[in-house]
Amino acid sequence: MNTADNIRSLDSEFTTANGMTSHILEYPSLTLPSAEDDVLPLPSRLALFFLGHWFSKREKNDAKSLTKPYKEKTYGTVNKSETDEEKCVGDRWSSMDDETSLMITYDGNMDIRKDHNSIRKRLTGCCCLDVLGIVYLFLSCGMMIFDLEAYVRSYWGVKEYALHFVTYTTFIVQLMVVPFWCLYTRMKNIMTCSRIQRRVSTMSRAFIARRINVIRRGRSEAKILSWFPFLCILALPTMTGCFRILYDYFFRVCKSESIHGEVGHWNSLLGSVIYGCFCYIIYLERRSFEIEAHQIFRYAIEQAPYQNVDAVLSRIRHFSIQYKILRRQIRAWMAFTIVVSTWGLTSHITWNYLVFSQKDLPPDVLRTIYFLNALVTTQKITFIAVPYFALGGLNMDHIWRYLKEDITHCREHKYKKYWKAVIIYVKDINKMFSGILTPSIISTGLGIYLGLNLTNSQDIGFWIGPATVGCNLTNHTG
Repeated sequence: MNTADNIRSLDSEFTTANGMTSHILEYPSLTLPSAEDDVLPLPSRLALFFLGHWFSKREKNDAKSLTKPYKEKTYGTVNKSETDEEKCVGDRWSSMDDETSLMITYDGNMDIRKDHNSIRKRLTGCCCLDVLGIVYLFLSCGMMIFDLEAYVRSYWGVKEYALHFVTYTTFIVQLMVVPFWCLYTRMKNIMTCSRIQRRVSTMSRAFIARRINVIRRGRSEAKILSWFPFLCILALPTMTGCFRILYDYFFRVCKSESIHGEVGHWNSLLGSVIYGCFCYIIYLERRSFEIEAHQIFRYAIEQAPYQNVDAVLSRIRHFSIQYKILRRQIRAWMAFTIVVSTWGLTSHITWNYLVFSQKDLPPDVLRTIYFLNALVTTQKITFIAVPYFALGGLNMDHIWRYLKEDITHCREHKYKKYWKAVIIYVKDINKMFSGILTPSIISTGLGIYLGLNLTNSQDIGFWIGPATVGCNLTNHTG
């Protein structure tokens, strides 16, 4: 099948048993380019490389099989029964995508017969790229644990260093989340018996390949998949990592040649790049869902004259399945980010008030404080601005909200029953959960309270590196 066939929509009509004629619009083919190297654009492959997702042939085959052409067949205009709807939405496979659902029965039967040796075969079938990717993630996680452990050992329980401890811990913990999550998904993909379950991981090649293929079918493909958004998202995290290295080598008053000192700044650079690459992948997935939501809206308008409710509801359901998987993970990540960022930013602002309330600081010490202030401020801004840009807000709820508003505004009176059925389904299938908001607000309030109540007991000699305890930037000791 050539490229022209992959992007062409076919229209057909057929008559149902009761004599009703239904207009059926087959889904655009989701087939990606035939060359494996062209499945993902270079920026996304580079981002996934830093995230430790170095793909074996098995994962590439998963991505190619996931993106085979699919044609939606909808017969008649009558909605499915409640039993059919429950099977599509409420069962344990409801998190699967459209193509995956077609293979549930077959794959489930195979899993029952082969479950006893599937994990062993998967482990023995790992290629060098699998092993190297996992080793890379283990090393990244180990470096961050080593860095965090040094700070906990030196500052835990020491009240006068609480501001410094909270500020740096909130930085390193946010960096740690990404490699640990990538390691978890990497191990889960290897250990998972079913190919279906591997496809619904938001960091799997199959999931990302499908989302990028949606972007390719949109009007903004060249701009979204270019190097420009990749470089924009990576700019701020990379700058924070470079600032850390410059500070340690050229601006630090009390220099340390310990192992932790060397590991710390290179770990900061690598972690910042990994964080930026993760945000870039989230950006691509978010843009793909925005494009697909608009495509569904246009599809609903096209089907209105034919009253083809089932076809529209089916496509909305297929879209919502993958959308909900990513949205659920993003909500947890952003709730964590808001809490931790608030704690870190409050501590840093408190330190600024303490330091700059001092008078007659030596010029060389003041120069160091200025650069250190720029370093920490950039770190705090990174964890707020980059995720916000990648998501287009604090979460992905706006995608479904815009889809619902577009459908509501375009309904016509002569197709009243058709649009009523679509609107009701859109509202019912997207049940919102706001339970994460309450703990986020409480934790944010605790962070502000912490910063305001530590102003009178802190050592304001703010530095980076627990090996130099006692080095006070306001009392230059060389």
